[in-house]
Amino acid sequence: MADFRAPARASRLGHLDMALLSYIDTPSPIHRIDPRARIIVCAALLLALAAVSRTAILAASWACALAAILFCRLPAPRLLPRVAALNALLLLWWLTAPLIDPERGARLALTATCKANAMLLILTLLVSTIEASALGHALAHLRVPRKLAHLLLFTVRYAEVLWSEHQRMWRAMRARAFRPRMNRHTYRAVSRMLGMLLVRSVDRADRILAAMRCRGYRGEFYLLHHFQFRSADAVFALTGLALAAGLAAWGAA
Repeated sequence: MADFRAPARASRLGHLDMALLSYIDTPSPIHRIDPRARIIVCAALLLALAAVSRTAILAASWACALAAILFCRLPAPRLLPRVAALNALLLLWWLTAPLIDPERGARLALTATCKANAMLLILTLLVSTIEASALGHALAHLRVPRKLAHLLLFTVRYAEVLWSEHQRMWRAMRARAFRPRMNRHTYRAVSRMLGMLLVRSVDRADRILAAMRCRGYRGEFYLLHHFQFRSADAVFALTGLALAAGLAAWGAA
């Protein structure tokens, strides 16, 4: 299969890593689990969490996910920016929900915070520890539609490229004395920059496709290496599915 490993330098938004696009390559016990088992368990847990609305259950799920991350010894510097970025967005919910619904606003904001943080930790633990090429390989084995798997691989691979292009254009504007303000000139300049970024992205996509076709690409990445599903992977998958079923049943009780 073609190597779609993310660039070594993590994608950044300001000084924050782009959540879930940055591969966590620090060795940990979770890295030894078959990616297919991790994807299945992750999907089951997220579906179960999506159906739960009781704050106590969501808080317990968040605590369990955090304990699993601490047990696997994932590096805190790679986790904290993601959690900070998510909760910065959730802060808007805390500011607006009580105003919209004074009776239930705070409770709804707390429920959303617990659910979002639990989902983020689960995705970080089970998906961000899978290298992009291995993720595409696992999705192919799980019979995910080919176009969807390819779209994911290209997104992970070229998100950094698009961000670098955006930063280059922004630096060029700043070098020409552009200073963003709340006025019509700023809105017009930023909209033109985004339009130019879109045009350059389409042009780059055409050149990338032409280069791939010159190298024999015919719309499919062939799988040259295959995973080996071990007994430990089966135990992990069954345990994770049992936890997801128990979580869904507990939430429905």
